[in-house]
Amino acid sequence: MNKVEHRWGCGSLTLHRKRSIGPVTLGLARRPGLRAARRQSRHGMRIRGVELRLRAFIGTELSCQTERMRRVQAVPATPAYPRPRPPHHHHIKTTKETFMTTIHSCRKVARLMAAAASTLVATTALAQTPTKASPLSVDTELRLVNDLRSHGISDSLMKPALNLTVQAAHESGVIGELVLTTVSKKQFLQGNGLGIEATLAYHWGDPEGWWFGVGATLERFPGARFEAPHAIDLDSFTPADVRRSNFDSDYLLLEAGYGALEARVLSVVSRSYRGANTGGVCGQILQVSTDPAAGLGCYARGDHNSRGTLLADLSYSIDLDSHTTLNLSVGVQKVKNFREADATNYSVGISHRRWGFDFGAEWVGVNTRVRELYLVPDGDKLRATDKNRLVVSVARKF
Repeated sequence: MNKVEHRWGCGSLTLHRKRSIGPVTLGLARRPGLRAARRQSRHGMRIRGVELRLRAFIGTELSCQTERMRRVQAVPATPAYPRPRPPHHHHIKTTKETFMTTIHSCRKVARLMAAAASTLVATTALAQTPTKASPLSVDTELRLVNDLRSHGISDSLMKPALNLTVQAAHESGVIGELVLTTVSKKQFLQGNGLGIEATLAYHWGDPEGWWFGVGATLERFPGARFEAPHAIDLDSFTPADVRRSNFDSDYLLLEAGYGALEARVLSVVSRSYRGANTGGVCGQILQVSTDPAAGLGCYARGDHNSRGTLLADLSYSIDLDSHTTLNLSVGVQKVKNFREADATNYSVGISHRRWGFDFGAEWVGVNTRVRELYLVPDGDKLRATDKNRLVVSVARKF
């Protein structure tokens, strides 16, 4: 039979694994109940093991104290110098009182050790209990850019702008996003210089593999509107059917991706895409173009809106290191009934995270079919919003 030798403060004790010495019973770790606990949970096994070892330690200390008292009774201490021997009955009384006092101390120690064991077990169980994560996560980002671009076209008239994004994502796959931006009042006429975009989408699939998403997006420019003729009297060449239009748009969203590759398609379901109707498109060409034939030809096609416009983007990101990412993207804009407003765009950029901020720099290129649609009056001159440009940004997440 195997033996284990322990030193627990009272000399060497040889303990058998399946037998007991005094009140200490070893072999508890081999009980069927503990084996079942081990199979159920490693955490449970550690807690039970700590409790059993503490019980064994307490029992062994009691045995050690009892063994000392027996030795005290059997072998009286020899005085260091000659003195009269006390009466026999007084000697027995002193030894008995000492023994009882020691037993009482052992009981107090045992109670303290038991309380400490219970506290240790409870504290360990509490510390190792995993905290349940919240099913909803909310991210807020504030970004400053030197030029706010939307599908390659500047919305800030080539000037700096602020962008605030709040995104809430639920573990079920539902995602809500609210974006507030500052825009140019010279582009979005009579507005307050604010752009609002709200998106509600649902994503499913494997984030590391194929995933898909559907949703809807609302885009609003509070107060922004313009008036333009929707027809031209060819006999007198005077405008007719003047109407008021706004820049608000509604979209249906379709997304798909595989790893770092993402594709996104927006389909316009509102009457017009950012005011792209006969008055907005044909009137702009006729007003700005040096050749009136292009504007008159646009009016000759009749009164139309741009419902059904498609906006598609394809992007890919490459992690250069743990803090730096290379971002590539291309986009296409197909405006329904107005091919003059069609455009393509691309961007190549790098984003880097440092000191809690996200720094970005990207080169944005745009190719438009009719540039007159992207010229905006700024004082006594016209400014183009479709120029190729280096766009830099700095953002902070909260």
